[in-house]
Amino acid sequence: MQVALFNNQESIELASLIAMDVLFGSCLFVVVYRAHTGHPLKSKFMNGKRKSMKYLLLFCANAQQLAEWQELSDEARAHKRAQASEWLHDHRSQIRKSYGLHLPHTITSVHVGSGGQPLVTDGPFLEGTEVIGGIAEIEVADLDEALHLAKAWSVQAPGYNVVEIWPLVEDPRVHV
Repeated sequence: MQVALFNNQESIELASLIAMDVLFGSCLFVVVYRAHTGHPLKSKFMNGKRKSMKYLLLFCANAQQLAEWQELSDEARAHKRAQASEWLHDHRSQIRKSYGLHLPHTITSVHVGSGGQPLVTDGPFLEGTEVIGGIAEIEVADLDEALHLAKAWSVQAPGYNVVEIWPLVEDPRVHV
């Protein structure tokens, strides 16, 4: 399993985001995890209380893994879904939200077209052979705890080689 960390230090109030892409059934799955705030990788104390940090976990698979998933029998897919569900259940105290994502062919993108007008296209904006199976928002004490969750995924729900951990920006002054 590979774990990728993306860090943005523009704000003291920046929280950590872990993103995992998970191939979950006929859809991809993402889990978000909350950790303590402050430095994106360290917990912070405010008014004598420890603040948690948020991370987004992206569960990723490559094109070959997606094809292998689609070739599995219904029974084998049900078994893999059960493994993913067990991991979610085991870590439910740290997972705030989790979502499975439909396959890439279901995506619609909106781009700025000619003359600044919106242009709607079928398919993902990001091009590549990897797919994001799901996301999870987690709340944890620090990056080490987020890494622990990502590593537990690879043991408990094998077959998904990459879990990305993205720190979340929690500063209300920062907008997308």
